[in-house]
Order: sequence, then C-alpha cells, then structure tokens
Amino acid sequence: MRLKVTTSKALTPFKAYPLNSTTLLITEQDATNETPKIILKRYPRKLLIIDTGLGGLYPPYNPPPPHYLPSLRTFLECVPQPWPNSRAQDCVINPGGRLPYEIAITHHHYDHIGGTVWFPDALIGASARAPEFILAQPAGRNSLNDAVGMPYPEHKIGIWLEDGSRFPLETGGVSGGGMVVMHTPGHTPDSITLWDEAENTLFTGDFICRGIVSNYFLGGANIADYLASVGRLVAFMEKMVEETGSVPLVVPGHSELMGLDGISALLEIRELILRVLRGEVEGERIEKLGFDCLWFARGEACSVLGPDEVWEVGRREVGVGVG
Repeated sequence: MRLKVTTSKALTPFKAYPLNSTTLLITEQDATNETPKIILKRYPRKLLIIDTGLGGLYPPYNPPPPHYLPSLRTFLECVPQPWPNSRAQDCVINPGGRLPYEIAITHHHYDHIGGTVWFPDALIGASARAPEFILAQPAGRNSLNDAVGMPYPEHKIGIWLEDGSRFPLETGGVSGGGMVVMHTPGHTPDSITLWDEAENTLFTGDFICRGIVSNYFLGGANIADYLASVGRLVAFMEKMVEETGSVPLVVPGHSELMGLDGISALLEIRELILRVLRGEVEGERIEKLGFDCLWFARGEACSVLGPDEVWEVGRREVGVGVG
C-alpha cells in the first residue's frame, strides 16, 4: 500500500511530538475522549508502531469537516510533521511508505488496535501469554469494541511475543536489536511492556495511569496478576538505576510521562490497591463501558476502577481480607 498524495493542509486527529532521537509520540483526538498515545520508533530498515489508537476513525466532531484524513497511515506517509534531528522543521515521517511497518500491541482494547485496519501488510505482534483472550469469539468481546459501539478492526497476529523476546525482528544492525518484551498482565491478561534499551524507555500501554486518567480493571482484569507485574517493573527499574545510574522513562498509553517519579508511581498504585482490598478506601459506584463499577480515590494522584467481582477475586487471590 503506497499513498501518493502529499498535503500540508490536511486536518487529522493526530499530532506528533519528538520523544527522543529515534522516536515520535503521537496523540490522537477521538470521540471517546481516550486520547491514546501512539509510538513510532525508527529503525534503519523499518518503523515500529506501538499501539495504533482508534486509527482516526472516530473524530471528536460529527460530521467530520472537509479535508479530514482519518487514516493513521496517511498521516505517517503524507502529512509533514516534526522529526527528531531533522534538518527541516517539518517533513513527512515515512514518505511514500518507503519503510515497512511492524506493529506491537500492548493489549487488545479498542483504543489501541483500531488503527491496525490501515496496515494490512504489517507484521503485528501481541502477547504469547493470552492468545485465547485476544482471539475470543465473537470478535470484539474482550476488546470492548461492543461496549463503545465500534466495529471490531479485523487484523491478524503474525507473531506471538514471548516474555524476554525482542521485537521488531531484524532491526538492521541496531545495537541490542528490537525492544525487549515484558509480560505485565493485570490490566488485561495480554498486557505487555516494551523496553527500548537504547533509549532506556518503557512503553507500558494501559498498565499505569496517573492524574485524571484512572486505572481501569474491567473484563479480563486480574488484581493478583497486576500486583505481581507492579513488583516486576519496580524491581526492573531499581536494577536499571543501580546498574546505569538512571531511571527508565515511563511512557503510558494515556496519562503523562513519568521519569524519576515512575517507581514511586508504581508503589503508589500498589499501596492504593492493597488499601482497597483491605476495605480502607470508600468507593463511588459508577457505570463504565457497560460495567457496574466501584471507583476508588477518584480525583487523587492515582485512582482505580473496576467491578465488584474484580475486587472480590483480588481479595481471595492476594489473601487480603476486609477490616
């Protein structure tokens, strides 16, 4: 698939920001107000996309205005944007689609897989830990597409990513190869974190959010798995500090980036969850994406939200009682 139209006047829901010398952080404005982050990493012979947002198919206005281009691929191949270390102020990210794409999905929720429809020729990688969650029928049952009334974006997983493996494949001689895959289940069974060793950056998907963005534990979530994954990430980050003297930058799928406060943010949410399990935090009952939920610590530095069953199962599996 090659796009030949180049325009600087197009209206798109995407905006790109240089994250480091090889990486762009792309935000998407959408009708669901999720505002997901899409990551684009440049390798010598390919581009890696981490999550694809909703793909521009659900703009925050109805009807879309003239010259609206919903395609994430069009944005990458035709619309001038700032590139790290570019001599030009603005340039097209991947003109004419000259570099092939590979896609890593941090987890299969609707606001992270929607843009896969624009990349039928891309190799898509997803967690090898929970293919049954990803492939469950009817399609869209676990992705929450049905809950928001969005068609499921049909796509094929081309590679199942094992814990500790590297992706993408054959990165053209870059030291260390692709990013290190870490299985970090809890938000969903298939949640993964990707560590860019060269840039010392962790891309965590929806594993952790801070501020006004709550941490959701909906269908498929597991609190015991989540707490174990928090422990793994904290240990990893502390090891990096000890070995390199610097803490990895944490790039979540929705909320603000976390640098030196990344470890404290993980410890903060772990403590909140344990207090919730012990019955020390009063919840507020709300409906979220068709789930009857309890929302704890709403408006605080971090908050958590999930159905009663998630918390009840969490208490049993973690071994924490109320009172």
